Amino acid sequence: MLESGLLQEADDHFVSLAPLRSLAIPATLQDSLTARLDRLAPVRDIAQIGAVLGREFPYRLIAAVAETPANRLRAALAQLTAAELIFGRGEPPEATYTFKHALVQDAAYDSLLRSRRQALHQRVATVLTESFPDIAETQPELIAHHLAQAGLVEPAIDQMLRAGQRAIARSANAEAIGQIKQALDLLGTLPEGPERAARALSLEATLGQAMIATKGYASAETKDVLLRARTHINDATTPEQKFSVLYGIWACYYVGADVAMQREAAADFLEQAEAHGDTAMLCVAHRILGSTLLTMGEFLIARMHLQRARELYSPEQHAVLRYQFGQDIGGAALCYLSWALWHLGHLDEAREVAREAVAMTEALHHPHSLAYVVCHARGLIDMFRGDATHARDYASTVIEICEEHGFPFWAAGGRILKGWAAIEESRPDEGIELLRAGIAAWRRTGARLWLSLFLAVEAEAHAKAGRESAARSTIDEAMVIAEETGETWAVPEVLRIHAGIVLRLGGDAAAEEAEALLRQALTTARARQARWWELQASRDLALLWSEAGRVTEARDVLAAALARLPRSGKPQPDLMPAETLLKKLTEAAAVLGEDRGTGS
Repeated sequence: MLESGLLQEADDHFVSLAPLRSLAIPATLQDSLTARLDRLAPVRDIAQIGAVLGREFPYRLIAAVAETPANRLRAALAQLTAAELIFGRGEPPEATYTFKHALVQDAAYDSLLRSRRQALHQRVATVLTESFPDIAETQPELIAHHLAQAGLVEPAIDQMLRAGQRAIARSANAEAIGQIKQALDLLGTLPEGPERAARALSLEATLGQAMIATKGYASAETKDVLLRARTHINDATTPEQKFSVLYGIWACYYVGADVAMQREAAADFLEQAEAHGDTAMLCVAHRILGSTLLTMGEFLIARMHLQRARELYSPEQHAVLRYQFGQDIGGAALCYLSWALWHLGHLDEAREVAREAVAMTEALHHPHSLAYVVCHARGLIDMFRGDATHARDYASTVIEICEEHGFPFWAAGGRILKGWAAIEESRPDEGIELLRAGIAAWRRTGARLWLSLFLAVEAEAHAKAGRESAARSTIDEAMVIAEETGETWAVPEVLRIHAGIVLRLGGDAAAEEAEALLRQALTTARARQARWWELQASRDLALLWSEAGRVTEARDVLAAALARLPRSGKPQPDLMPAETLLKKLTEAAAVLGEDRGTGS
């Protein structure tokens, strides 16, 4: 009413200069704001440009877009500030302005004709790109917004893709998914053709990487995205895009524990990498084929491929690929190489490789790589060793990283490790609860990877807590999953744990059943040259036999397992329990031999 000129403010009252009934009172707040802008017609265009820029805008940017003389622009901004439509901080040219309320911005924006609005958005995108290179480089999503509003769909999609890739690089995967999905929606407005197909592949491949981190490798959503991306691969597809998609598909099958499909996918990747001849892709190819062979229990061949991946890796040249494949490719290769070495009995070398993987990844400051490597090279290695001394601390670190950055798969892995640590620390009830919660979360991502081992650990904890039914059903499920998936690398250990459960629960035929399970574990381990699993099973069998008075057999089976282990010449703490037991058995066997000789 004051702005209409029909009413003036005196010292303590208002003075009407004309009948107020001639003033139309707006029906809504939006109408009121629009009317106020109309009455500020000389400076309305500056408000409209500001509204296109956003709720907050700097003086330098509106000056570049408006192309208005500085004195007129400053006067217009001062008038809008006096009317309390905008607030200002600082003095031009360093000032920043903010619309008093989002509705004020909306009113100014909605008052623009569509053609004028699109022209302004295009002008903003051009100014940002040409005159504000820092913003253009660090905020491609802002450029994308203005291009999309200008109706420039193709360049908008390209900027959204850049924004998604940048978000993945800083582990803001949820943000990346939002950008890429928005780009895919825009892409749907374009006509079919080669250019649309190429953009679809780029977007789907990038979306797949973000989905792996946020939804998990084996989730149905992740797999759908990657399989959809594969349909767009053709002769014009860049190697980078092709290998991202092929890797993602392998990872889906790997984490889903579909051994037949993952081996096929790994072989396909290797064939494509050899044809391309790029060392980075060959590094990834040998790593994923080595990982697949390892899960099948083919440790020797797996070691060869993983060693080759290690040789091909260049930290300087391949650093950027951690954003393409989800984690650092060298760190991943070292993780699985440490596993292969451990199972083959090269314990010192395995520990050294695992330490190298962790140290290298910590230096990268890449959250997903760190969660990945800690779970592999610390968590699972310690689980193999049966040493949970530091597990609670690093498992908590993994969970914290994953919750901060939204990595549900590895967050579940961290909880599993934390539960196992509690069980090893003689807190079975707490440990079982944590372990079960972690396994449930693991499964919700679609993962079946390593599940037979995790379930065996859970079954063992149930047995320790006296939960016979839960122990038996869980260990049975562990064996069924190993058979269904073909992921048999840990079968000797599952059989050994099963034997321990049988003995703990007792029964008339417990010793016979346990012996049969341990013999099966030994046979399986020896067939695969899994020297560590062989030693573990041999130690348990030696204990069983020694308690039954079969000391010589106990000594011989344990001595054979220790003899087959490669030795570095250094003391190996992980072998001390077996070596101590062998010494006792050897002494006992000697005593028994002397007694028998005297008696004869």
